[in-house]
Amino acid sequence: MKPLIKRIFFIILEILLINKLFRYLNKGKIKVLLYHNIVNSEQKKLFNNGINKNIFRKQITYLQKNYNIISLSQDGKWHNISKEKVNVLLTFDDGFINNYEIVLPILLEFRIQASFFLITKCIEEGNVPSFIQNPKNHQEFRTINISQAKYMLEKGMNIGSHTLYHNDFSKLSLKYSLENAEQSKQYIEKIFETPVECFAFPWGFYQKEQIEPIKKIFRRIFTVKHGFNLKEDQILNRNEVDGLYHLYATASGALDYFKK
Repeated sequence: MKPLIKRIFFIILEILLINKLFRYLNKGKIKVLLYHNIVNSEQKKLFNNGINKNIFRKQITYLQKNYNIISLSQDGKWHNISKEKVNVLLTFDDGFINNYEIVLPILLEFRIQASFFLITKCIEEGNVPSFIQNPKNHQEFRTINISQAKYMLEKGMNIGSHTLYHNDFSKLSLKYSLENAEQSKQYIEKIFETPVECFAFPWGFYQKEQIEPIKKIFRRIFTVKHGFNLKEDQILNRNEVDGLYHLYATASGALDYFKK
């Protein structure tokens, strides 16, 4: 019953134009949206964060109509920021193969650039990440490989680091966490021959003492805390996206307000 109540609540926010009000109040700010899996309708969702590709297409259509979709370059610079609308950056964590097979064609169709955070050691052969249980039975969750990532770069997508092995930084020593971040950056820069200035904590987990040293390694650092961002921010909040009406409230900032 609880999910149904939430869905009704999000629909009401849209019908009563509350999301439109929040879009006006938050114009000029940056909202970063977080995705993981965009799946075919017949594919089973291994995680709750899987979104049907038809719903994703509707979300993109809605965002293009009501928001200003922006991008980041490999050197961490913003592109196309507007003062007249809420700016939205699309990000994808883990680099699952569906990001290449399903997401990329849709983004190219709509002429949208997005940021993809890849697990460094997975992209060598397109392996299934270690956090997937029974990886042999879940080959649909293998990751993008080097060749595919290079193609995405050629098409204007931004590639960032998601650590060496999708490590939980809340459990790592300061020394190893910094080595992990630095090595992941160096590896991707070497194989793709491009700067890598964006980094996302797996699960959003980290320790406070890691922040300042990692800021010296990467220009943009992404968490999973909710909220808006400003152009000059180095530590960036992100909201994970669920269904269609959830997106409406998430992008506008209404969800952040009512959660508080």
